[in-house]
Amino acid sequence: MKVGQISGWIWWAAFGAVVLLLLWPLTVVDVPPILDYPNHLARLYVLAHPDDSVLARFYEQQWSIVPNLAIDVLAPPLLRLLPVHVAGRIVIGVTLLLPVIGCVVYSRAVFGRRTLWPLGAALIAYNAVFILGFLNFQITLGLALLLAAGWHAWSHRWPGIAALAGAVGATGLFFSHIFGLAFFAVLCAADELAGLRSARRSGTPLLPHAAHRGVMLAAVFCVPTILYLRAPLGLTGGGLAWRPWVGKLYVAFSPFAHYRLDVTFLTAGAVLTAIVLLVPRGRLRAGPATATAMIVLSLSYVVLPAVTPEAAFIDTRIPIMVALLMFAGLAPIAVPRTLGAVVATILALALILRAEATTAVWRQQTHDVTALRSVIGPVEPGAKVLLVGIGQDMNPQYWAAAPDNRVLPGYMQLNAHLTALLLIEHKAFWPLLFTAHDKQPLVVRPPYDRISTAQGWIPSLSQLADPSIIKPENDTKYLDGWRNAFDYVLLLDPLASGDPRTIMPKWLELLTSNDVAALYRVRGHIPDNRNDDR
Repeated sequence: MKVGQISGWIWWAAFGAVVLLLLWPLTVVDVPPILDYPNHLARLYVLAHPDDSVLARFYEQQWSIVPNLAIDVLAPPLLRLLPVHVAGRIVIGVTLLLPVIGCVVYSRAVFGRRTLWPLGAALIAYNAVFILGFLNFQITLGLALLLAAGWHAWSHRWPGIAALAGAVGATGLFFSHIFGLAFFAVLCAADELAGLRSARRSGTPLLPHAAHRGVMLAAVFCVPTILYLRAPLGLTGGGLAWRPWVGKLYVAFSPFAHYRLDVTFLTAGAVLTAIVLLVPRGRLRAGPATATAMIVLSLSYVVLPAVTPEAAFIDTRIPIMVALLMFAGLAPIAVPRTLGAVVATILALALILRAEATTAVWRQQTHDVTALRSVIGPVEPGAKVLLVGIGQDMNPQYWAAAPDNRVLPGYMQLNAHLTALLLIEHKAFWPLLFTAHDKQPLVVRPPYDRISTAQGWIPSLSQLADPSIIKPENDTKYLDGWRNAFDYVLLLDPLASGDPRTIMPKWLELLTSNDVAALYRVRGHIPDNRNDDR
């Protein structure tokens, strides 16, 4: 299949512009408004400094068969060489660029030509899942596309080498993130089905061909399958939960999601317009495996739950895969110059708008980061700080008027884990670090394990004031006896709860506050870091 070729210098200039637009927001703030990112960065900081005398009192490494380790393996060496927030933003940059690069390489492998179309994947780099902070997932989507490109290009010419490389790559994907492995499996299976159709048309005997290719696929996915069966998955998860159909419809836009709803729908509209301009004129063709893979993923999206015992936001991830395939598995065919210019202009303007809007929101984050650092200044190393908050369900009016950097519309608030700066910059014990045994390679040491939660669950202010409403589930047990267990209480978004000076004055002494947070000393509890068991 021949597709339109683009001049080399034009392509590289466009690629450079895309990279600059994607990375530019990283220059305006050192802790971006990405929900889980500060929590992940705190864990990476601990992993990178196993000999730190303060951190070693709180945590120890415990590695096991966990399919969620991409940044836990790759980032700690970087954190030992560079300042923590520089290294963290490099990780974010890799997370943004890898899926785009994967689309470019996959498109080149399938169509045999370099085109501008796969660069459109930059429009969905800042998607809902990225903003929620699922960095391992994002990284492995790019890796899956790279491996699938290699499988398509080499599995028929050098089947033995391709099977070995695929097996190594699939095992790496398993440990990086299991959804990347699933994406790779769908791409490979779709490619093999396309190969069977081609073999049938050429008169090749199907049974021997299918058996040979089936053995190759089995060799690729044998080790990951065994690892999956042995992995300690679902130990800290809940039950199954499905979204209502209205929620499913909204989450279908997750590839285009943005901090601002107008940008979300403008991006989706730009991509849809480009497709409408090209498809009816026969100027956008699908690769041989694209339609099959997109159908399988789309059907999966319809039937998959939102939550399983292993993870949350299950269905939210599937539209990201479909959208990446839309750029990686489609290519323009002999597009007239005028039409090509119109489509390129629409997508380029959408990307510029999206980059500028993202940069503006991230600039807002500088206020929150500076304000939080000001509030937590008095916290000394080794102190134990309990975090409480005012959720969207408790004060919807406040959150409806919140700055764009604090909420992802239709999903949740984004500042909950910003308080990981307590651990990163003050080496204080912060009980919300992600330390689930089936997801992370870090555990909390006794006696701190009794006052922590592995899933990062944040209690409400009301649960401190009235212990009778504390639920008995595992994620709330760490609140038992909080007045004797913690040195400080840090309240996020204090203006949502009224005057911070009048909040539980019997138990808490206000030290400092602003519109981002308020820090209280627990009355009658004098910090003394010489005794770990106080």
